[in-house]
Amino acid sequence: MNQQQQNKIDAAVLNVFSTCKVRSLPFSCQELLSFYGYSCIPYNSLSPEKQLACTTISDDAFCLNHTVYYNSNTAPFRIRFSLMHELGHICLRHTSVSGKSQSPEQEANAFASLILAPRMVIHYSGCRTAEDLSRVFQMTFEASGYALNDYYRWYDHILRDKMSPLDKAMYLHFYDSEKKRFVWNRTICPDCQSELINHSSCRCPECARIEKEQKALDARMIASQYSYRDWETWLPEGFERAEYRYLYGDMY
Repeated sequence: MNQQQQNKIDAAVLNVFSTCKVRSLPFSCQELLSFYGYSCIPYNSLSPEKQLACTTISDDAFCLNHTVYYNSNTAPFRIRFSLMHELGHICLRHTSVSGKSQSPEQEANAFASLILAPRMVIHYSGCRTAEDLSRVFQMTFEASGYALNDYYRWYDHILRDKMSPLDKAMYLHFYDSEKKRFVWNRTICPDCQSELINHSSCRCPECARIEKEQKALDARMIASQYSYRDWETWLPEGFERAEYRYLYGDMY
């Protein structure tokens, strides 16, 4: 992919973030498509005949008459990539896909990868393995591996030639002047309702600690309810107490 194509894709991703006011990743792929006037329909909601026709067109997803049809029987993270692949075709104005050229498909794949895990966001997220990318950005392991390799290519380019205008625009989009930092993830702790910024867990550290301690306490309370006789009823048939103690230790 040449630099002109890359710039076009970068600009398209940034335009989606700006237009749809995407300030936190990961986001809802269905909501983005809905913003552009496209509904999402899973194959399995259609008649058997139409399902067969859909899988003949694509094993993953395709777009027809402002509707994105997708295969809901695939892995959730693969569905996300497929939906953003279709959004790529829409935003990059691919009116038709030639059977002789793979350029539109390559561009749509690059768009999906960049919008799910922008390279600037990968840098500030601290993710440096495919496993981390898959967990944080909800991408398949294969897509995460590609994104990570492309991130290193992007970072080498930054070190060599500094940030491009599009890189600077992406940085400014996620920069929070009030907090004076790059903010790519905003969530609310379900327990105390405090705002979490760039946090890998769904709960704040204090609520996570309390939950962990409560689980440990519950486990101890359950264990304390069992008496020696309870253990005795669990002995396998034919085992004497001494044999069981010898094999498994003094449990009572």
